[in-house]
Amino acid sequence: MSSASPKILARVANVPGVVEVDRVIVPGGDYVKITGSSITATVVYLDGSSEVLTLSGTIQLKKRVARILIPSSERSKSFVIEVGKL
Repeated sequence: MSSASPKILARVANVPGVVEVDRVIVPGGDYVKITGSSITATVVYLDGSSEVLTLSGTIQLKKRVARILIPSSERSKSFVIEVGKL
């Protein structure tokens, strides 16, 4: 990430059995940061394309994110997902 201060567009926590996140809708984000467990999720971009990525740590994306879809198999993990814009 560059030295510019990022703008956080969304930050949500997945707590199994309490709050289980199935998607994050954040048009325009260009980085994803995961703390806690790594997850595999489908990232859908603003241009309509998508890809399945294993998200861990901070990832700078090549395209702008429209939404992130989290499969049920990943919702049993504890994590915080942050999506932002540089």
